Amino acid sequence: MKIISIRKKLSISLMILALTASLLTALFTFFYSFKSAYSLQDDILQQTAYLVDEHSQTPELLLNNHDNRILIQNHNTDPHQDYFIADLEQYQDGFHTISKGNTKYRFYLKTLNQQKIAAIFDESEFRDEIIVHSIWLSTVPVLLFILLMLPLAIWIIGRSIAPIDRLTKTLQARSENNLTALETDNVPQELRGFIHSINQMLDKVAVSMRQQKRFIADASHELRSPMTALSLQAERLIKLQQLQHNGSEQSGVLEQANALSQGIQRIRHLLEQLLSLARIQADAAQTESRQSAVSILAVYRQVLADLLPLADEKAIDIGLVSDTDVSICADQSDIYILLKTLCENAVTYVPPGGQVDLAVRLFRDSDGEWLLLEVDDNGNGIPPKERLRVLDPFYRVLGSGQQGTGLGLAIANSIVKRYHGKIVLSDSKRFAHGLNSAVYLPIGLCSATN
Repeated sequence: MKIISIRKKLSISLMILALTASLLTALFTFFYSFKSAYSLQDDILQQTAYLVDEHSQTPELLLNNHDNRILIQNHNTDPHQDYFIADLEQYQDGFHTISKGNTKYRFYLKTLNQQKIAAIFDESEFRDEIIVHSIWLSTVPVLLFILLMLPLAIWIIGRSIAPIDRLTKTLQARSENNLTALETDNVPQELRGFIHSINQMLDKVAVSMRQQKRFIADASHELRSPMTALSLQAERLIKLQQLQHNGSEQSGVLEQANALSQGIQRIRHLLEQLLSLARIQADAAQTESRQSAVSILAVYRQVLADLLPLADEKAIDIGLVSDTDVSICADQSDIYILLKTLCENAVTYVPPGGQVDLAVRLFRDSDGEWLLLEVDDNGNGIPPKERLRVLDPFYRVLGSGQQGTGLGLAIANSIVKRYHGKIVLSDSKRFAHGLNSAVYLPIGLCSATN
């Protein structure tokens, strides 16, 4: 994996920016100086041409000095001079540029007393000098500025990202059990959002760890009680067997065996639900790879087939009250466990002869579109103040008359949270009393109604 250094990236970016700025400055200065020099050259040529006449000659001193020569040509000029322009009469008055060999000449021509007089400038030599002078004038100060500013800029960058280094060292020095929030005092504004997100994550981890600790404590308690009861029942069976062997009273052996069997079944059911809850919480990251289109009606029918013997035993009327089918992108086993848990709870806690209605429909509110799964019964319901608590592991409503594990709704809630949904427990919507268990799943996960 490629590691990106912010310090290095900022330093290189600043260097490229400075070099680009210096190059643009040099180019601008060069072209502006070059244009100004040409304009100045033409002014000098024109003024010189107006100051000379048909008898003027180039001074001998200028002929031997090749630095920025201004030369004069008229009818008295020696044709053998290197700057001599032949056929001068064919040019009109004004500025002209000609090439002789590798040298360019710029001259201004005027007519005086019917004589052509030219003021000539060695353009190539003048241009080369302007170029060198402009380049040095424009680039050297900028380069010196860059050489002086780059170390300072790198130092400023280092000081600016020092809080990131301190944050890294602070986190590295923390123990694995230290989940307190990070300090935001004397922290740059740009890092506050990042630190706030880390603090939110630490808070979520702390809450999760507290829940896990409470879960382990509750699980230990739940397993300890039936195991103690099983141990006592086993000891009682041994004593009864000994009495039976000695010819004493034989009654009570069958009752103790039945109690022992029921205890074993309760522990088995508790362990199955513990394993289901652990699997759901541990496999959250792998859910997406197992998702497929799941028909809600098909899952409802499968749940009804599995729960029909229990419902018949209690003469409970359970069935679907809607024929709308919606396919949801999910793990089929998750949806099955979710619906079976809610339906099994309803059948278990509804008195004999009760009724449980199952429904599925699409629902829209201010938060968007949802897939709504409902399990409505006419049982005793759950007091409003306990409807949030029953979603926690091992919490049971007192006085229900049933010996549950307190894990069913916790398992259902974990599945719904995995799909970014919610469970809402409320009073029954179809009966005078009872409980309505509504599951909301975002419609983004679902297809259109069949």
